Amino acid sequence: MNIEAADLYPGEEVIISKAANSVISIQDYGLSRLSMRVHGVSVPCDQLMSLVGFEGKEAIGGKLHLTNYRLIFKSHAVNRVKGKFSILLPTVEELRDKSKFLAKKMEVLTHTQSFLFVIWGVEEFIGVIRSTAGRITPDAMRQIQRLIAADPNKIGGGLEAFKSMERIFDETPEIAQKMLELVTDPLSMTNVINILELWKKLSAEDAKAH
Repeated sequence: MNIEAADLYPGEEVIISKAANSVISIQDYGLSRLSMRVHGVSVPCDQLMSLVGFEGKEAIGGKLHLTNYRLIFKSHAVNRVKGKFSILLPTVEELRDKSKFLAKKMEVLTHTQSFLFVIWGVEEFIGVIRSTAGRITPDAMRQIQRLIAADPNKIGGGLEAFKSMERIFDETPEIAQKMLELVTDPLSMTNVINILELWKKLSAEDAKAH
């Protein structure tokens, strides 16, 4: 769950890393309900999770890393769902402190997706994310685009399936459908959608410039 040099693109640097849980939907990942014994009675874990606002959810342990390009979540090895996914900073539209009682939660929203993390120091972390995202220029956005097209595997979530990424990016009318056909699991879907959001945003910027 720690960041290694192989995880990063050229020019990418880790700004801060924090222990975190990524909250996922049990149903989305096709997971069976975990249960535990409470006073001799078997109780589904998601019922216990509902006490802190996580009904029907599972918290995947790992670390959340902020770089100058993106947020990277890497799970640790003992989770039922293991892997890595990225949220590209230019696609982040809103950051919310969703903490309630003892549950310290941060929500990250893009145009089409919502990510929920259990993490300490939410307000301070949100401030650092906003400051970092605010320094990304249009030229930097295009540099991120080029780096992803050249090596999509670093994004994570099973994107090794994208053997023809560069060719697909050139075929913008069918890009979404072709990319989604290659998705093999929900974690891959998260990364694919986020990449599409960046490409759409850059296309809009190009249209305004002409």
